[in-house]
Amino acid sequence: MRLTSALALLACADSLVLPGRVHPRRLRSVDPSLALRAAPPLALALPSCSASQAPVVALASGAFAACSQAVISYRLGRSSDPAVSSTAGYRAHHAVAFAYMIFATAVGCGVWLGSAAWLGDAASRLLVPAASSGTVRFLAAAILGELVIWDLPTAIWVKQLRRVDMLIHHVAMAVVAALVVRCPIFYGAFYLGVVELSVLPLTLNELFAAAHDANEEAGAPPPGRVERLAKWRDLSQVVAAAAFVLVRGVEFTRVTATKFVPEVLGVLRAAAGSLPGVPDIPVLRAFVGFTVGFNALQLYWLALLVAYTAKQGLGGKRPD
Repeated sequence: MRLTSALALLACADSLVLPGRVHPRRLRSVDPSLALRAAPPLALALPSCSASQAPVVALASGAFAACSQAVISYRLGRSSDPAVSSTAGYRAHHAVAFAYMIFATAVGCGVWLGSAAWLGDAASRLLVPAASSGTVRFLAAAILGELVIWDLPTAIWVKQLRRVDMLIHHVAMAVVAALVVRCPIFYGAFYLGVVELSVLPLTLNELFAAAHDANEEAGAPPPGRVERLAKWRDLSQVVAAAAFVLVRGVEFTRVTATKFVPEVLGVLRAAAGSLPGVPDIPVLRAFVGFTVGFNALQLYWLALLVAYTAKQGLGGKRPD
């Protein structure tokens, strides 16, 4: 099977690469059934694609997202409730985004928590083919397609989404997704999948906040609606803030500083002496730059969140 043969091939690499150091070793045979014993059934059931299939996955993903946006926007736009019809495009975008974040989180966690990659060395996680390459490439292709075909055009079209910082962030995410399609390293499951767990409550918070503001502006909403929306907005904001701190602030930084960057540097040092010409090496260097940049941006956002919360308290309307 592809999974076992790939893991066995990588386990027979010329060197064992650990964070900060490389230990030469002789080629040795590895039991190919190890991956099957280590990987739970969920990991084997995850979607997968080859490099030649990735463009099809990206196109299908983007087309599905765009069609979903159009259908949901049309249905909401025909609502007799002005608070709904006035925010149809925004609500549709967040509904589609929420579905994609559930998908990305599920696939990413399935690889990250259920993969046999942790039994290998750094090279087996960073140099392709890895045991999880097919699934990580599928995830990256799906995200690339929805970003380029649906998310970025929708963000330009819908006024509430037209924020320069988020547009730049999504363009950078599209570039990273394209790089992961080219070089589907194991850590792609974390950066494109697991970390999206923090976006789920944030998306709900933004929906509740938009609905609350739209009902206030529309005038004469049903009794109690604005109060209920304010309650759900404030509750989801607390959950979103906690998720952002734990996932983006703590775990993203921990994985980047103690696992990803040290392992990439170790592989790059090994490549300089014993793996010349490996095509993935330039991509690995780009990954380090993007990851450290995203980490710095998220820590900056976290600092703003802490400062705002300390000043205003939990709940309430967030600043733009």
